[in-house]
Amino acid sequence: MPRFFFTTASEKETQALGEKLGAALQDGAVVLLDGEIGAGKTCFTRGLAKGLGLDPDDVASPTFTLVHEHRNGRRLYHMDLYRLSSAREAEEGGLMEYFAEDAVAVVEWPAPIAGMIGPGAVRVGIAVGVTDDERKITMDIPEGMAFGPEGI
Repeated sequence: MPRFFFTTASEKETQALGEKLGAALQDGAVVLLDGEIGAGKTCFTRGLAKGLGLDPDDVASPTFTLVHEHRNGRRLYHMDLYRLSSAREAEEGGLMEYFAEDAVAVVEWPAPIAGMIGPGAVRVGIAVGVTDDERKITMDIPEGMAFGPEGI
């Protein structure tokens, strides 16, 4: 799986990178987002939603609801598993049903279900850089997906 490295200097650039990824995703795609609290996972997801043709202003962290559904032609399930401690909790809560062929699923804090997701998931790591606004972003992109650092 190819790995790409990016540095963004602002929230706007982080969202723009998410938007480019969103535009490249097909329905059925799964994106696993790792990063500490405040790293920019939801910011990145706002851009991803825009790339899917959804309103980025509608995207907020689903920490307390676990899942937010967004749709406007395309469907996005945005999950936050921070409060879960096991795959069993995810299964019992019905979260695995959100991984559908007619939607894109984005999962913040994916550790509880990481072993249940196939190798075709996009894996994104976000870390705060040298400044408060800078982000270091890694992306593991499945083979054959039309996405790369060109034009970014």
